[in-house]
This record gives sequence, structure tokens and C-alpha cells, in this order.
Amino acid sequence: LRYLTYRSHPTIPVQMSLGYVVSAKKATSVLFSATGAITGPEELNLVVAKTNRLEIFAVTSEGLRNVVEVPIFGRLATLNVFRWKDEQVDSIVVVTVKQELAIMCWDSKTGKMKNRAFGNIGEKVGRPSDTGTITTVHSNGMIIVRTYDHALKVIQWDENSPELRAFQVRVEDVPIFDIAFLSSIAPDDPPRLAFIFEDSRGRHLKSVSLHVEDRELKNAVLKNNIESEANCIIPIPAPYGGCVVLGRETIIYSRDDDKYVSVAPPHVDHTHFTSFAPIDKGFNRILITDNSGNLFLLVLDMSPDDGTIKDLKLELLGETSIASAVTYLDNSVVYVGSRYGDCQLIRLSPHPNELGSFVTVLDSYANIGPVRDMVVMESDGLSHIVACCGAYKDGSLRVIRNGIGIEECASVDLPGVKGLFSLRLDSDLDNYIIVSLSHETHILQMTGEELEDTMIEGLETDEATLWCGSVGDNMIVQITPSSIHLGDGHREPEMWTPPPSHPPIGLASVNAKANQMVVATGAHLFYFEIRQKALHLVKQVELHEEISALNISPLAGSGASTAVSVGLWKEMSVAVLALPELTMSAKEVLYGDVVIRSIEMVRMDDNVYVLCGMGDGTLYYILVDPHKLSLGERKRATLGTQPTSLHPFVSNGVTNIFACSDRPAVIYSSAGKVVFSNVNLKLVNQICTLNSETYRDCLVLSDGETLIIGRIDDIQKLHMRCVPLGESAARIAHQPQTATIAILTHRDDNCSRISCSRLAATTSSSKPSTSKEDNNDVDIHSVIVMDANTFEILHAHELKSNELFSSLHSTILGEDPTPYYIVGTCFVHPEDPEPKMGRLLVFECLRGDQRTSLRLVHEKEVKGAPYSLSTLSGKLVAAINSSVRLFEWSTEKELKLECSHFNYVSAICTKTKGDLLLVGDLMRSLCLVSYRSMESALEETARNCSPRWMTSCEIIHADSFLGAESNYNLFNVEKDTTNVGGEEKQRLIENGSYYLGELVNVFRRGQLVSTCADSVTIPISHSILYGTVEGSIGIVLQLDPAYFKFFSAVEAAVASRLYNCLRNEHNDYRAFSDEKTSSPKHGFIDGDLVEGVLDLPRAEALELLDGIDLPGDNKNPDKNAEEVLKLIEEMSRMH
Repeated sequence: LRYLTYRSHPTIPVQMSLGYVVSAKKATSVLFSATGAITGPEELNLVVAKTNRLEIFAVTSEGLRNVVEVPIFGRLATLNVFRWKDEQVDSIVVVTVKQELAIMCWDSKTGKMKNRAFGNIGEKVGRPSDTGTITTVHSNGMIIVRTYDHALKVIQWDENSPELRAFQVRVEDVPIFDIAFLSSIAPDDPPRLAFIFEDSRGRHLKSVSLHVEDRELKNAVLKNNIESEANCIIPIPAPYGGCVVLGRETIIYSRDDDKYVSVAPPHVDHTHFTSFAPIDKGFNRILITDNSGNLFLLVLDMSPDDGTIKDLKLELLGETSIASAVTYLDNSVVYVGSRYGDCQLIRLSPHPNELGSFVTVLDSYANIGPVRDMVVMESDGLSHIVACCGAYKDGSLRVIRNGIGIEECASVDLPGVKGLFSLRLDSDLDNYIIVSLSHETHILQMTGEELEDTMIEGLETDEATLWCGSVGDNMIVQITPSSIHLGDGHREPEMWTPPPSHPPIGLASVNAKANQMVVATGAHLFYFEIRQKALHLVKQVELHEEISALNISPLAGSGASTAVSVGLWKEMSVAVLALPELTMSAKEVLYGDVVIRSIEMVRMDDNVYVLCGMGDGTLYYILVDPHKLSLGERKRATLGTQPTSLHPFVSNGVTNIFACSDRPAVIYSSAGKVVFSNVNLKLVNQICTLNSETYRDCLVLSDGETLIIGRIDDIQKLHMRCVPLGESAARIAHQPQTATIAILTHRDDNCSRISCSRLAATTSSSKPSTSKEDNNDVDIHSVIVMDANTFEILHAHELKSNELFSSLHSTILGEDPTPYYIVGTCFVHPEDPEPKMGRLLVFECLRGDQRTSLRLVHEKEVKGAPYSLSTLSGKLVAAINSSVRLFEWSTEKELKLECSHFNYVSAICTKTKGDLLLVGDLMRSLCLVSYRSMESALEETARNCSPRWMTSCEIIHADSFLGAESNYNLFNVEKDTTNVGGEEKQRLIENGSYYLGELVNVFRRGQLVSTCADSVTIPISHSILYGTVEGSIGIVLQLDPAYFKFFSAVEAAVASRLYNCLRNEHNDYRAFSDEKTSSPKHGFIDGDLVEGVLDLPRAEALELLDGIDLPGDNKNPDKNAEEVLKLIEEMSRMH
């Protein structure tokens, strides 16, 4: 059925889909990892493969340091690191699922990877093997790739030519589960291969010699009937030779001379080994991981006297994330890459800890793959995703928001805070917090975690404080409305007060490291320097109007300030004054009727900006020429609705800006562009930095009522919080009416680990199954209800044995105002090809103090598995096996079948909009159904006739629909609106196709960025989020034709210049492809490629974009490249 062909139809003119596909979070699952001397003979590097890119790290004493990220125009199938003869550094060979191969190495001159050879090794004929692509590399540089049954592709290459020379060798043994080169006994011996294959009698190990001249495999040695599930070969280097074969119950060592050792360790019981890594070059100690997250040490008892291996010993070291790749680095440090949980950097200890484990986790790296389901939730106008991520013991919920998290360390109630400042007195660390209220100041001394209200000699506490802090020579400056105080905290301070005719001091700014300060009294500006512990007034000027904001931060990011930036009241303008004379260097009117309330000069990467926080929550950021002190390009962003105040802070040695408002944000620079990230707090009025003995690298924040000491996360675009579950979560639904979420989980009941379904405040279960089968391997499926804010586990409902969940939905049905969770389940028996029976369970989550109760309101038996549930016109739609059924909710609180629709192989996903129902068929693409309420019928409106194996679908709008299928493609279909009658009106016309290279599990309508996050000039619509098996979160946006044409031109320009190790065309990479066909990409734009231009140096980016026309008629050829770059930056801030 999968390869059915359909008769051709005439071309139908349909408007092309105009989609923009971009990653909000790139794939995080680790496919492979390896180590080698990549960047130099004396270097130790870790190479990590993630779907469509390589990450190369330097292994240092401080940990892993990122060196370079290498984009791959394809989905990685294999990764190998090898050293060619007579070379001092290692090379990398990669193969993609489209059979593109590249050999690359480090170019020390450019500091980048360069190609050594590349090419496509695919064949037009041949059956792709069910066990996937396998690659092995010989020490002489020969590469063998097994992709197709009955054939090995032998690849040779030459340093002097980038072209690959390849030929095929026929092999009769299929299927092959693993293949590897064995070490040669003599240098002139032909390369020898070992592989595991299976026939009707079981699995066998065969070794053969590869004779290149004859293009044949000869001298076969066969070891019959090894373990029936053996699947991994570990070649042992000379002088011992041979190989170790890993099975599920036994481990064997075999050599061609009939040397054979077999062990069945007690730790191994139906274990599936997932990866291995040698500790020593001689392979006498090998790390092995399994699918339960166990880490083993395999020790080979080698006898140097006779060159044999006498015994194998397997020791359990401890537990890690479930590993897909393990790599030994150095000094007992190991990298563990995972597809199901976070990746880890661990150390192996010589002695066990109190739990008996030899494993110590040094660091972890977030992996959200696989994303099995997700919901988009909104809180205080900001959207975030809660996703079911990971699997098995590493299963978790991930809260993903566009922003930065602050971890609360301590808090105290303190209302009315108007200013916060940290102070160090007779200490190298901060030991005081100065809190300014409206008419007084509190001095809080820190002793450990305690805060005590105290006094400091020379500091005024009977009025508000505008600025306070430590300056050079262990001096303290306090600026109040009445005076400036300069002292040392032990005797009377030196004071300066404004002239009697002047108003009080209203604004102050200090460059503490350079002993510079400015204060403003109305329209008067005073510039001071501290010299020899004394205060010196250097210059005083009167501006033509009052000053609303003031800043003296250094333009170079450190050192002495050469300019002062001010905001002016009436003109609504920003001005730059040169020091020390306070002469006007530049001024720009911002227009409007909103006053500048805060101003900050800051260097971000190579650019200097003046940031202006306005009274309505708007922010202007203006480029500054630090040499001419002139103002350049101006941009505008909207952060909130309340006045914005700006405060610099340092994170990882980089200066960033904290914008306080009703929607607080962190402003930072990434690849030369200004980025705004929301903070996970509702309101922040004031902040200051704090680096005390107890609270290192923290912030002190106030929301007007509470003082919070918190530690900020790493500055990054997406903030992710992990809620460990200890079991697999596959479905999630949100119920805002009860402030709960429900998830469907499953676990192995024989496992003793703590999991969420065992930690619920209350539990319930369905009645025991009447099945007569004795199921020893019990998989428990549960419905878990959690608090949507705290993720407290409120209730767990356990399903029957042999009963599996299949779908989950939260909805309100009919006229009943009660929100319900509806769970679809099915009963699975080994003898049935598909489920024959299932249930629809309707649960009510009680509110208030009774939320820990989940009441089963109704249960309905159905004939099959309800794979998907949706709401259509207040009624429940259930996709059950090969049918779609519509249920009505009666006044008796029962589901009653109203109508059905058939003609599916297996309906696996449904989406609704109005009276339209979109159905994704497992094998037959998409079908559009409409609900006729008057006739109580579901009627097929249109169908896509292409044979697509669906994984998910979504409705873009009433005439356009998005689909994802199992060959890693996205496609778009639209209703044919051109034909009035005839057959064509029954078809959904495919008008967009795109190779994503990842398997989409879920689509959800929504967005991660608030609509007021920036002033939007690019018209976008119908934002759809997606989550993939590989651990990425992406967005599909719809563009209008003019902007689609514009971004297509940018895409083509970037593709022609961006480094691509495979040397394949970008259009070939993104071309839609399945097992039988391939078609050019159309209707979609690769947003990751377009926004990749922002990672280039600015001059290079402008050169690349030169000549691209802007959308619309307003074109300025002299500034086109700048304007193009601005639009790309704006697009990057929309996700």
C-alpha cells in the first residue's frame, strides 16, 4: 500500500503556500559523539552530532569549550573520526540519509573546517536496508558504507582530489546489523571486515577479506549461531585482534583462529546495549551503556605472553542518562550523549559513593528530545510551551518560554522600594544593601543569609537615596536630593550641596571604577571627579530645558567615560555631551509626547548604543559612533506598558541591560544584533547587582512589595525549566478553568525507581482487567493531573492491565459548562493486528481544595483505539481506527454517537476549525471533512490523493492546511477554489513542500513571542509551532507575497555563500523526498538559513545582501543592504 501510484491529474492553478520555517530551538538530541585531535596535534576535541550540525568542543581543565559549529545540509546518518596515514590530526567523515558523504578536517589558517572530499554515494536501484546506514573507516582511509541490502559501497579518496572513487561489492548475507574493519595481522594484508547478519537459523558472525583489485569479498570465516539478538561489533586492535560482540544476554570475543570467549554477566538480562567507548588505546577497558541508563565497564583479560584474550569481565559503574553515544575524554571524564534525556559530563571515581555508584555528574546539557506532545499556555499576556519530553526514566515536562529565568534565593516583604544599591565596606565582596524609599533610606547589613537594618557613619538615612556605592580608594558615595556625600564609612564625609537658587538634585549617575559622576538639578548639569579622596567639581552647564534622564557609563565598556547622555523633557530628545567640557556633540528628537525616564550608554559586542526607556514602556536604541560622539541608526521596541528603567549588569563577563517594567526583560547582544528576552517575573521596579559571600553573582530585585535576591540564568533566547517525571509522558492537555494540566504517562511496573504516578497526593484506578493473559512485563499507563503553575502532582488514575492510552483532550461539551478531561484508551493483545476495543473516559477535575480528586463522570466503550480527540461544534470528535466518529454530550452526561465517517486506513490525527475537520490518515495524507449540523452528518469536502505517511497536521486557515510525514517532510495543501464542478473540487492540491530533516510529532497554533515584543513591520500570520523527535521547537509563519519574494532572494544569496561541508545545493537539501520520489522545494523558506546571515561579521553580511531589493516600492539603493539586514533582524525577534 505504501507504494501505490495514482493517475496523473491536470495542473490546477492554486495560490502557492508562503511559509517561513524557522527553529526557535534547534535539535538537541545527540545522535553520535567521538573524540580526536581535530584542531591540532596536541588538542583533544569532542565532536557531537545533532541531526543537521556538528558541534566541536575543546576539552579543557575547566570543561568543554565550544570551538565551532558546522552546519550540515542534510540529516546525519553516521559520524566517524579517523586518522589518515602519516598525519598528526584527525579527520571527520559524515554520511546523510540522502547519501551525501563528506570528509573534512580543520584548517589552521582560517580557523574553520575545510573539505577534503565529498560526493553523493546513492544508487538509483537497490532496496534500502531496514537496519539503516552503517559506516566503518579503515586506517588507510578506505570507507565502507552499507545502505542497501546485498551491497557494500567501498569508497576511496585522494588528498589531491576532492572527488570520491567508489564501487560496490556484493554481499549475499542480509540483513546486516553491524559491520566493522578488523585490525590486520600484517601491513600488506587486505582489509578484513566482520559483520553480524541473520538468516532463518539465527544470527551469525562472519569475517571476510576485501580484495580491492577483484572487488570481491574472500576468505570468509563464519561463527554460526551467536546470540539471537547480538547487534554490535567492537573491533580490538593489534596485537590481539578479533572483535567483541554485544548481545542482550551474552558478550563474546571472537577471532579468526577459533579463539572464542563467551560470558553471560549477571548484570545483563535482556539488556539492549546502545553505545561503547574504549578507555585505553589497546581496548582492554571499554565503557558500555544500555537502554536503561546503566554504565558498564568491560574489562578484557589480555595475556601478553601468547597474545590472547582469556576472559571478559563486566562491572556496573552506575547510572547516567539513557545514552545514545558515550565518549571517554581524559582523566576519568566521560561525555554521555542522549536522545531521551539531558546529556552529561561525568567523572568516574575510583571508589563508590554511599549509593554504590562510581559516577559523579560534573555538568549537564539540556536535551528536550523527543518532544512527544505540547500545549501553548498564556500567563500575563506571555505565551509559553509545556512539552512532554524525553522517555523512560528520563521523561520530563519542559516549560519553554521566550525569556530568561531568575532563580529565587531569598525574599523579604519590603514595600515602597524606589531604589536599590549594593555596597562593600572593608570587604572585597558586597556586605550591604542600600534600600531607598520615598523619604528615607535603609541600610541592610548582610551576615550570612541574614539581613539586619543598621547604620553607617556618614550615610544619610532620613531622605531618599538617588545613588550609593563604592568608588576608588575604598571610598563611599551617597547622592541624595539635598547633597553628595563622599566618605569612608568611619568618619564625617565631605559634602556638596546644590546652589540655593537651584532645585534639589533629581538625577545622578556614577562611573564608580573611574571616579566620575554627574548630577542634575532641573536644567543644570554638574560634572564631578574624585581625586585624592576629595570631590572636585570639573564643569557646570545649564541646558535649554530640564533633564529627564542621565547616564555617564563608559563608551568602551570600561575605563573612563568620555561622554554623558541625557534625556530632555520638553523636546522629548536625547543628547550626547562630551566630557569634560559638557559640550553638545549630538542630539536627536524622538518625537511623540512621552518622556525619556531612563537612559543608558552601553557597548554590546562591537557596537555602542544609547538606550532610552520611555514612560509608556517603549524603548529606543540608537547607534553611537564612540569616536565622533554622533548618533546613528535608531530603532524602537515595545517592552511593556509601564515606565521602563534601565540597569546594567554583568553575566559571564559580558555587560547586559535589565529593563524594569511591568514586563521585565534582559537586553543583550547576540551575533551583533540586539536581543530582548523576557524575564520570568511579572513585575520588577528596581534592581541592583549583588556579589556577597552567600549570594555570588546575584541580583536584588523589587516588585514594589517584596525584596527578592535571585540568580539569573545563562543569557539565552529560550528559558527552559525541567520537571522530572521518572517515566514517559506522551500526551498533555491544559485546563485553564481549573488551573491544571493532565498528562498521560507509562512506566515499567517492575522498576523500583520513583516516578510521578507514584507520588500523587491521591490515586484511583480502573477495575482490574478480565484478561486471562499472564502479563509478566507489566507496563502501567496512568492519567496524571498536576497544578498548572507549581506542577504539584494532584492525582493519578491507573488504567487497566493491557490498557494503553492513545489520546487526551480538555474541552467543554454541549450546554454543560463543566470542563472535562477526556482520555482515549485501547486494549492491546499480542494476537490482534490492531486494537479491537477501547474506551473513552470522561473525567472531571474538581476545583479549589478538592482539586486532588479526579472523578470519572462517564465511560464509553468503542470498537478500536481513539488515536485523536477534538471538539467540533461543542461535540466530541474521535478518530477510532479507520473511522472518525462524532459524539454528542447528553443531559444525562453520556456520550452518544451522532454520526460517523469512514474511508481511512487509520485516522491518527484530527484538527478542527469552525465546522471543518481535518483528518490525517496514517497512509493516505489529509482529508477535509465538514459537519452538516442540520443533517447530523460528516461529509468529505476534499482529499489529498498523494500517498503520504502522516505524523501530524494542522489547519492554517479555512482553505489551507499543513502536514508532516514520516520521511521528515512538511507539505501544504489547499482547497481548489478554481473549479466549480467536476472531480477536482474533491481534491486538496499540494502547493508547498519542504524537507525539514526532522520528524514532527505535534503542531500547535500559537507563538512564543508576545505581540508587543517589538514594533512589527513585517506582515506575518497564522503562527504554528511544532515539536520534533529530535528535540527541536520550530515555527511556521505565513508571509504575504511581497515579503515571501524578498526572503526568497535573501535565502538564495545566503545559500550561495554559506559554508556547506557536503557541497550540495541548498535546494537539493530541502527538496521533498521519500523512498520513491523527489520534488523541488517550493512554497517554504528556510528561516534558519536566512537568519544565519546574522552570525556573519557585519561587513560580510552587508556585502552578501547588497543588491537585494526591498519589498514594496520604497527602495534606496545606497542603504538597501542596511535595510535588508534590519528586516532579517526583525524577523529573528518574532520567534
